[in-house]
Amino acid sequence: MTKEVAYKVKKMKEGFLEYRKAGKSISEIAKIFEVSASCIYDNLKEIADFNNVTREDLLYRVYKKKHHPVKKANTVVISIAENGRIFPSNLLTYIPESWSDIFKYISRSSAVENLLLKQIKQLAKLIALTSNLNNNSISYELRFKDKKIKKAFYQLDKMMS
Repeated sequence: MTKEVAYKVKKMKEGFLEYRKAGKSISEIAKIFEVSASCIYDNLKEIADFNNVTREDLLYRVYKKKHHPVKKANTVVISIAENGRIFPSNLLTYIPESWSDIFKYISRSSAVENLLLKQIKQLAKLIALTSNLNNNSISYELRFKDKKIKKAFYQLDKMMS
């Protein structure tokens, strides 16, 4: 073994455990220290003794968990059925109690004259919900199944802003 190779092997023996604990494979460590993987396997007992661990401990690769930060949902999707029933995609979304005051106000509007009472109540809840989402800077997407309800919502929303 040449002096250069002996020096690389010595450095590899000293630094092996650090890279192994960081989750590096034996072939990756071999590339780092510019030695062959077989050189590492041949010296594994010496590396283990140097680091006061067993040879088997060195064979187990530590996998580092990748950190994936939890993202806040970008958009709450709100589906509105033909009967006016509201289905928010986020279960944490709630309808504020202020909807009853909104109902009293919008029930007198000509925008809802062609809607059923249940649809008007659901529109009041939808207005309260979207207002709450806006106040908390949460974006939302509305998906209407009925064109009359959609038209009434946007008329009322414009009227109330």
